[in-house]
Amino acid sequence: MKTSLLLAGLLFSASATLAQVPGSVSGLTFNLTLTRTVEGTVQKDPLTGKPITGKDPQGNPLGGPAFGNQWTITKNGSNGVPVSALFRQEYVSKMLTEKYGNKELLIDLLDAGLLPGIADADPEIKGWTIVEVNGTVGGQENEPRIANLPTFYAYHAASNTAVLLSGEVIAIDLLVRGSQAESWTEQYTANRDLVKDTEDVTFTSAGSSINLVRLSMDFTGVLEEGDASSSLAQFQGQYSRQEKLTTVTAADKTKLDVFQCGPGKLESITGSGPLDAPPVHERAVIGGQWIAVAGKLWSDISVVFPEAAVEPPL
Repeated sequence: MKTSLLLAGLLFSASATLAQVPGSVSGLTFNLTLTRTVEGTVQKDPLTGKPITGKDPQGNPLGGPAFGNQWTITKNGSNGVPVSALFRQEYVSKMLTEKYGNKELLIDLLDAGLLPGIADADPEIKGWTIVEVNGTVGGQENEPRIANLPTFYAYHAASNTAVLLSGEVIAIDLLVRGSQAESWTEQYTANRDLVKDTEDVTFTSAGSSINLVRLSMDFTGVLEEGDASSSLAQFQGQYSRQEKLTTVTAADKTKLDVFQCGPGKLESITGSGPLDAPPVHERAVIGGQWIAVAGKLWSDISVVFPEAAVEPPL
C-alpha cells in the first residue's frame, strides 16, 4: 500500500509528537493439521507370527504397536528333524492426521514454560488467546503506514498480560522480499472556501494485500539460523489481509490516524515439524490455515504490545 508523501503532514500533524502508537489487535484461530507416520501393526511372536497378548506382572501389555516384525515357523518331520522353515518379515505403517489448533498451541506454550501463571485460572490456559498486532508506524517523512509484518503474542485479556511470541517462538519473514499483490483505493478531497480562505480536507484509504511468507515456530525459544531443535517447525503460506485507514480516540480525546486490519488469513500452508514441546514426536507434514478476525482498535499499543509499536526489521 502506497500512501503519498503529500499526506504526511496532514495525517501526522496532530499525532506525530504523541507518545502513544495506535494499532489494530486481531484474534487468531489456528486450523492446522499434522500428518505423520505411525506404527501400522502390532508386535508378534518371533516363533509363531501371532500377535503377542497378555500382560506383565505390573499390568502392562506385553505386545503393542510396531512398525515391523520378523518370525520363522519351522516344521519338523516325524523324527523331529526340521523339514521346512518359513521366514516372514513385515513393515507396516500408516498415516495419522491430528488437529493442531489454539488449544494445542497454548498447551505447548504452557508446557515449554512460556506462559506465566494467572491466579484462579483453571485450567491454566483459560483466558489465553493468540493475537496478531499491527501498529500504525511512521516511515520516511513520518508517512503513516501499517507495519509490513504483524507481531504475534499470547494475550490474557482479563489480566492485560501479553507474552511476546514473535522473535521468541514465531519468526515470520517475507518469502520473496518486495513481492506483493494488492488492490487499493485512496481518495484525497480538499474543499476550499475562497471567500473565507478555509480548506476542509478528507482522506480515505482502504484495500487488501497478499504476500508469500515463511514462518518458523520453536517452543524452546531458540530461533537461530540452522537450528536443529527437536521442537522446530518450518512452513510457508499465502498471507492476506484487508486494511483501512480510520481514526481512534486517545485518552486525551485526540483523534489518531490508524490502519485497522479487517479479516485476514494465512492459507496454502506447507511445511514440516513436530509443532510441540518434548517429548519428541516424529516430524510431520503441516497443512491448514490461520484465520484472523477483524482487528479491534487500540489508541496505544506501546504499553501492552511494545514490540508492535515499531517497524519490525526486514
